[in-house]
Amino acid sequence: MNLKNIAIAFFVLATFTYTGCNKIKEALDVTFNTSFSTNINFDVPAASRDINEGGTFNQTATIDMTTVTQFNDYKDKLKSATVKSITFTVTSISEEPVTLTDVEISIYYGDLAMPVYTITSMEITNGSSFTLPEAQFDVVNQIILNAVGITVGVSGNSSVAPVQFTYKTEIDAEIVANPL
Repeated sequence: MNLKNIAIAFFVLATFTYTGCNKIKEALDVTFNTSFSTNINFDVPAASRDINEGGTFNQTATIDMTTVTQFNDYKDKLKSATVKSITFTVTSISEEPVTLTDVEISIYYGDLAMPVYTITSMEITNGSSFTLPEAQFDVVNQIILNAVGITVGVSGNSSVAPVQFTYKTEIDAEIVANPL
């Protein structure tokens, strides 16, 4: 009888200890919002003109996520990443307005890639912006959890050549990490 009570007490103590440790570990989760960004500079030369008088462009840039201090502090302890928005903003343009057509946007790193997002036609001026739809974010969440880098690619056609413009790409995300 005494042995049975000791076994029950041990089982109850072990259950509370295990459950308690998990709750303590969860209580130490750190949640923070951050932005990862890069500028992509485009130079559509006159030499890229086709029979439609416009030009073509194709550019990539890699976001170094370790430049964000808080992310860098926890990059080896990430639990989840939730992208809130991915926004592209024209921060400079040599001539405006410009119509971009058949624009393809890709966000990837290694074998992880979101589906290519296509915009048939859009007019850009300095300060104009657009945000990708949330359906594209799942793969980007996974890329962030890899904590290596994010490559952004943009290609398409321009109604004007020559023209230079810069897109600031900004990925806003909520990160959950645990220092244990």
